[in-house]
Amino acid sequence: MLDEVDFVAPKFKPKGLFKGIRKRIARNVHPYSYRNAPFRFMKAALGLKEPDADIGPSTTERQALLDLAMGQPIRDESIGALSVSEYQPSNSSDPSAVYFRSPMTEDEIKDKIKHIDDIRFKGLDYSTTLGNYTIGSGKDEKGRYISYYDLWDLDPFQHSKKLKRFEDEAEQLQSAIGVTSPEVYGRLYYKKNPDGSITYLDGEGQGSKKKYRNETKENKQKR
Repeated sequence: MLDEVDFVAPKFKPKGLFKGIRKRIARNVHPYSYRNAPFRFMKAALGLKEPDADIGPSTTERQALLDLAMGQPIRDESIGALSVSEYQPSNSSDPSAVYFRSPMTEDEIKDKIKHIDDIRFKGLDYSTTLGNYTIGSGKDEKGRYISYYDLWDLDPFQHSKKLKRFEDEAEQLQSAIGVTSPEVYGRLYYKKNPDGSITYLDGEGQGSKKKYRNETKENKQKR
């Protein structure tokens, strides 16, 4: 699916005074789930590494997203888990913005949405990679499609009623230490069959064939 071309987006290069904290979080958190995220991030920032767990496709994608959010080179085992989307949301105001595809989310959408009646114009859904994300539908010159979007913002409090009061502080902390939230967006094109079922059009809505490494200058010099 991916070739050997490297792609580097300056937006995701390490920056700021908290590079060491971001690096420790990226290397010490094993993002197999979103459970107890605040306490896990704090322990990781102190240098305490989580035990390894079985790595599946969704975990591999989350590892790549975590590396991006922390401004770190994507670890070797997650290179190729993400590709750059060739599409942007219709309301995007930045033509140079970088969006990523989540192949695992696309597979889950295909498994859940198999009939025209299952397609919603817009709403929230859940995937094992993204957690809660926005799903929608639209039409362009290529045809009708189902879209998905998520700002992978690592907000550990937004879905907890008990910790909701800490949400603003969490956002300020992420901004202070230089966390850059990657955005995920993709489209799945389909055609409607006479019986109302839908057939996904393979090859449409796929991302760039660029392998995303997010390398820093230091990493390139080591090669």
